Amino acid sequence: LGQGNKYYFGVWPVPKKANPFGPYNNDNHAANLLVISGLIGISLAALRYRNIFQERSFGRRLDLVALLALLFFMLGVIAYGVLKTGSRGAILSCFVSVWITAFLSVSFQKNPKKAFILRGVLLCGLVGCLAWINLHGSLVGNIARQADLSTSYRVSMYQSALRIIKDFPLFGVGLGSLTEVFPPYQYPFLQGHVEHVHSDWLEVVIEM
Repeated sequence: LGQGNKYYFGVWPVPKKANPFGPYNNDNHAANLLVISGLIGISLAALRYRNIFQERSFGRRLDLVALLALLFFMLGVIAYGVLKTGSRGAILSCFVSVWITAFLSVSFQKNPKKAFILRGVLLCGLVGCLAWINLHGSLVGNIARQADLSTSYRVSMYQSALRIIKDFPLFGVGLGSLTEVFPPYQYPFLQGHVEHVHSDWLEVVIEM
């Protein structure tokens, strides 16, 4: 179930315009699902890690260690899948989500000194990652300080979507109506028929 499938599960043909990854028409959708699954897995791993030190039975501790090892293996597979999709948005959102979760989790640290050190490490890591992204701008669609074509198209879709939401704030435009409503809000440089705005969150609000 990798990229370039011609058939879903070897049975159903893939549409011509699709960019499949596994059973999904779009690799970004697959990446988003993997990111959500990864965050759930991280939460379960953190809980099991904490339980290891609370458990008094040696046998039970071994069971928890084995379960934790399995969770880390699955998280590794998920991380590999996200990288394999090549979805910049999913990779960045995964990093942001993990960093925020880790930063907030420090609040549960009872030792103020350790909490201070952990926050410092996280902040240094954030600065380092931002510096790396600045040097590798293509990761966020920034080439020679200018947005690439794909990023420009997506940003224009987001802006148009926000204008639609502003005009239809309470009840949206109705399920499946985006393609009919979008043209008047579409920027001239964005050619073609827009079926999705490449943001599930915006589409939910638009079509609710």
